[in-house]
Amino acid sequence: MLNRFDVVVVGGGTAGCAVAARLAGSGRKVLVLEAGPDYGHASSGRWPADLLSAATIPSSHDWGYRGTGAGGQRLEFERCRVIGGCSTHNGATQNVGWGGDYDRWAATGLIGWSSSELEPFFELAGKALNLRNYRDEQLQPLQTAFVAAVVDQGLEECNDFLSMNGSAGVGYSPVSITDGGTRYNTAFAYLDDLRESGRLTVLGGVEVTGIRLEQGRAVGVYVYTPDRTAPEPALVYADSVVLSAGAYGTPSCCCDRVSAPRVNSPESVCRCNATFPAWGKGCRIIPRCNSNTPLPVNLPMPSRNS
Repeated sequence: MLNRFDVVVVGGGTAGCAVAARLAGSGRKVLVLEAGPDYGHASSGRWPADLLSAATIPSSHDWGYRGTGAGGQRLEFERCRVIGGCSTHNGATQNVGWGGDYDRWAATGLIGWSSSELEPFFELAGKALNLRNYRDEQLQPLQTAFVAAVVDQGLEECNDFLSMNGSAGVGYSPVSITDGGTRYNTAFAYLDDLRESGRLTVLGGVEVTGIRLEQGRAVGVYVYTPDRTAPEPALVYADSVVLSAGAYGTPSCCCDRVSAPRVNSPESVCRCNATFPAWGKGCRIIPRCNSNTPLPVNLPMPSRNS
């Protein structure tokens, strides 16, 4: 584990799996460090059923992030602690965003981020995730009635959520769900083909407690292994460090933990190695409204996936 790697990817979540695959695919020796478990290949037989089934949004591997809203209400910031990250427990819907936003980013100097430049990469991601659309016979009457009612109120029906030229509308988003109803996460999509390549090492249950900086440059990471018996974190060196630990985990990794947390120990003291003005600003969570509706017992129930 302490051998030097070309790249250490901190966080084997939705983005981390894709990043690691691209790097390993280019010939680099890559180490992926994931705080949650790594259940291996899609066919390993070790994946929990609730993470595979797209019928529900499971909470078994949730990080447990909680907060308070502007009105004092309790908020849950659902994040999945497992290889594949949130792609292993979310609704598996896929959208590409509005092209105007990407073009605005490019206009500010982000080279390569215009909508036309990003389009081929979205297509590649769609193929990797096996995106598909629901067929008419797979839609429930409640779903079709809802869309019809919204259109009746004047909102446009959207039939292509993968177009960056779209406008506000309502429709059925494409999904990364197999015909058998399995949620197809990014670990399946990006890591499985490289697990036996010799260029990719995935370690689950590993907590990154800080980044090693030398002369202002990241040269490694401090880690605790699953047993947490070592008195101090181990140092793993790498030529490059990629932080992909999520909106909450990435800033935490940039703290140099003076006293690393241990089981039954007081909360650790952190000294930030690097700060950015944008951290913690403008955080937005996708709005969601759950509606529970009883269905007639004689209503056909096609697969959630399917």
